[in-house]
Amino acid sequence: MLYDSTIGNEDVKNMVFERNAQVVEYNFLEALGGACVFTSQLDMVIIYFTLFEFIEAKSLNTPVVILMVVSFVLINQAISFLITGTFKFKEKVKSVLTFLLFGYGFTPMIRTFTTSVCTDTIYAVSWVAFVLSLVFQDYGLKGPTVSHVLSVNLGISASVFLISRMGDDFDAFWLLTTAICFFVYWPQVRNRINSKVSVFPFVYEFFCLAVVFSTVSSISENYLYVVIMVHVVLLLLFPLALMAFQPMKNTITGPWDILAS
Repeated sequence: MLYDSTIGNEDVKNMVFERNAQVVEYNFLEALGGACVFTSQLDMVIIYFTLFEFIEAKSLNTPVVILMVVSFVLINQAISFLITGTFKFKEKVKSVLTFLLFGYGFTPMIRTFTTSVCTDTIYAVSWVAFVLSLVFQDYGLKGPTVSHVLSVNLGISASVFLISRMGDDFDAFWLLTTAICFFVYWPQVRNRINSKVSVFPFVYEFFCLAVVFSTVSSISENYLYVVIMVHVVLLLLFPLALMAFQPMKNTITGPWDILAS
């Protein structure tokens, strides 16, 4: 066994140890707000799946999808302008034109990307990719698992798997455009809004709940029951569990933290 002879008994006695010095405690509203941020992005995934089902079943016309996407983009840009106060018109137009040309040009290849894979496997892989995208997404907090680039790649990959089951290139392109709006641009704008408006997560989650319940109920009542149970767990049980286990936090701060920093 090796001993450090440079540290004596007096040095050990003079070491300052602090317990729970940097622990952050949350109240129930803060915990519920964080749960709303995560659940609202989960709702975006569910809405995307319902849009896919509606388009595939021909119960939703393409012009309606185009109107929804254009409205979403305009609202997105308007909110971003109100928050940042800047709008780079040339860069926005360049990005839109680039996406329209390359996105629509590669849509036929994307649509036939996984024709040899069975549909059940496509659905399963898409859900796994979407779940991983939610895990690694940036919700406005720093953490070891946060990776915006990885989250975006997983979200787009999941949408590409679903798009490969579309029967029309035009429908596939607009579904891809919806994925770009939902999983690339919106999370960045959402974090900016949340940092400025504290009540936004609650308002937006209420809106997402209404859309999810109405769309899922039109597909299957069994799916609706599952969605309700998931939301009860995420929006009620998890915040209550945080309140119950929060007093059990026990962290010790010592000289090693100073050296590590």
